[in-house]
Amino acid sequence: MIILIGVILYVLIGRNNQVSLVQGFRYDSNASLLVENGKIVVVYVGAEWCPYCAAERWALVDALLNFGSWSNLQPIYSAPASIEPQLPNIPSVTFINASYHSDYVIFMPVELQDRYMRPLQQMNQIQSELINKYDPQISIPFISIGGLYYRIGSGVDPTLLKGLTVEQVQKALASKNGPIYQAVHEESQAIVKIINSLLEKRSMFLYLPYLIDVLQVSVSELSGQERMFFVSKLLKNLIGVI
Repeated sequence: MIILIGVILYVLIGRNNQVSLVQGFRYDSNASLLVENGKIVVVYVGAEWCPYCAAERWALVDALLNFGSWSNLQPIYSAPASIEPQLPNIPSVTFINASYHSDYVIFMPVELQDRYMRPLQQMNQIQSELINKYDPQISIPFISIGGLYYRIGSGVDPTLLKGLTVEQVQKALASKNGPIYQAVHEESQAIVKIINSLLEKRSMFLYLPYLIDVLQVSVSELSGQERMFFVSKLLKNLIGVI
């Protein structure tokens, strides 16, 4: 019985729910799923001066709209040319004072510095632990999804946004066409794909105790030959959906 449950766990949770390398995200097979109040925890560590953070925020905002709603997102520009001469004034939104509400995801953002590199926010314990584990040099932006997938750097090239206003970027995204939309959409969909896979993993854990109870009762009532038939039939059906 223990072996059977182990096989089911491997098939349902291990093989069927692991997303391979997606759009620059890395997978830590030794980590545990990070949830809070039954919700997938998504962590963002960045800074308002950072042009790569500015570009990545567009994709994060779009991706998380699939699972909840935003309020009080304010427009902002990354560091001016006096601080960042190569990629100045990249248009974006800031997570400072913004709120995100979802039944599926808890979003934990932190902006370490403002656009003039002045101290702004400090990391909480979860953010600090993830940064220390995966990004000790604090190369931003850093994103963790469910404690299993993480990215260091932006999946959206900030040079696409150079010289534009926030309104122009919003218009490009609304058009659903062109290089800006394509870059943001691809990164957004990568995030959505990972979150969906982790929501499935979370659901498996929620229903696992019930599944074990059913199996224990059902299998215990069968004869030896019937048990073998039951196990072979169950495994055949499970493997068939992979």
